[in-house]
Amino acid sequence: MLKAFAAAGVPTFDDQNGVMMEGDGGAAISNACVRDGQRQSVFRAYVYPYMDRPNLTVLTQAPVTRLAFEGKETAGVEFQREGKLHRIRATREVVLSLGAIHTPKLLMQSCIGDEAELRRAGIPLIEHLPGVGRNFQDHFMSPCVWEAREPTERRNDLAEATAMWKSDAALNTPDLQSFMVEAPYASPQAAKVAPPRTAGR
Repeated sequence: MLKAFAAAGVPTFDDQNGVMMEGDGGAAISNACVRDGQRQSVFRAYVYPYMDRPNLTVLTQAPVTRLAFEGKETAGVEFQREGKLHRIRATREVVLSLGAIHTPKLLMQSCIGDEAELRRAGIPLIEHLPGVGRNFQDHFMSPCVWEAREPTERRNDLAEATAMWKSDAALNTPDLQSFMVEAPYASPQAAKVAPPRTAGR
């Protein structure tokens, strides 16, 4: 894949981060977090080794519903667990890391966002931040699937190489990303043989 992109005039890099991310794009081997031959999640790699620390508590099945305030200062969070509403007070800071959808959702549920939008939803205003929840752009996947004569199994790390490039040279930043994925991808209706259990559908 990298040779093909290089032949098409797309520069290749040793790392997909850094210069490639901050410039006009390019192609590189994908970064993967691997230990002892097994891919690791962010939690498994960075949090799990410290689960025995007395100052770390990880709660699962505990969705945060809103931020708790004292005046305009964030004082903690409210969350639901086992059918009950709980509140945890923060002694230092609260860090939101809920992704592109749930972070603005939680901010707006906590009375932070565009005043007109919050008013329409009947949410009182604590802080007018008109950018919250704006400019969200969903992305679509358009796979190119090659037919295999026999069932194949997943191999390697599935997404081995990636490229970011522009659909129009006039754009300031890349708007397309390609991945080379070696994995079964089929539907029972389209497959002449039953797809393997690990196939993406």
